[in-house]
Amino acid sequence: MSVFIAGTGYIPAGTDPPSSLARDLRRADSFISLAVQAGSAALGKISSTLPGPGPHGLVLGTAFGPMQTNFDVLDQVVRQEQTSPTLFSHSVFNAAAGYLARIFKLQGSGLTLTDFAFPFFQALQQGSIAITSGQLESCLVLQVETYSDLLTDARTRIIGKDMDHWPAGAVAWLLTGNNGKHDKEMTSIDVQFQPSPGSGYFRVDERLTDTSHAETINSPLGAAVAVTRIIADAPRKEQTICITAPYGSIELRYRCHYPISEKEA
Repeated sequence: MSVFIAGTGYIPAGTDPPSSLARDLRRADSFISLAVQAGSAALGKISSTLPGPGPHGLVLGTAFGPMQTNFDVLDQVVRQEQTSPTLFSHSVFNAAAGYLARIFKLQGSGLTLTDFAFPFFQALQQGSIAITSGQLESCLVLQVETYSDLLTDARTRIIGKDMDHWPAGAVAWLLTGNNGKHDKEMTSIDVQFQPSPGSGYFRVDERLTDTSHAETINSPLGAAVAVTRIIADAPRKEQTICITAPYGSIELRYRCHYPISEKEA
């Protein structure tokens, strides 16, 4: 079965949720809010009526998860304050997946995976497997990253003060086995790992190349953002994106077809 990219979305940190999501996100932390906004952008107009009979699931990848929310809970414990049930529930990595499943009625399997190395592309791989195996009709795939001052301090101690800023945000893709009118097909994804010193994950020195250009990525979310941009602007032919880093490599193959016209559909 083929896997098509039905929609993509990128939401940078600091983006206010639209009015349609304001009620659902009124108590959410930034990690959850970014995840839901990116998911809404990827789903687009079909957010309330997903293609095909289902089931529809999700895979959320992250390197650091809701780190600041975790520290906020620990602060309350250390100070012997009453722990907020809402804050505690949001500190669990799966909380964002729960929000996404409830808001967008994703009643298939849901998975949150955490890894410093290529969390978005591991999520893409898992989502693709779920679709090609017939377990899911569609899969919302995300990477969400928010950080904390303690993380910045740790990076400074390990790699020094001369370090790149890590923008927080969220990226989401909607994968589907239903061709529909989608012109982008993900033909394969291969994620490989190799041993690396811990400092390599704090440097995030990833080299991305495709047929037209090359660039260096220096943030955990950067590769997901870059590949989303490349896919959106891709010419209509088969292409390969390669990413190499001290901790592994990725090969993503895709092709772009001419969209099926309304008449042909």
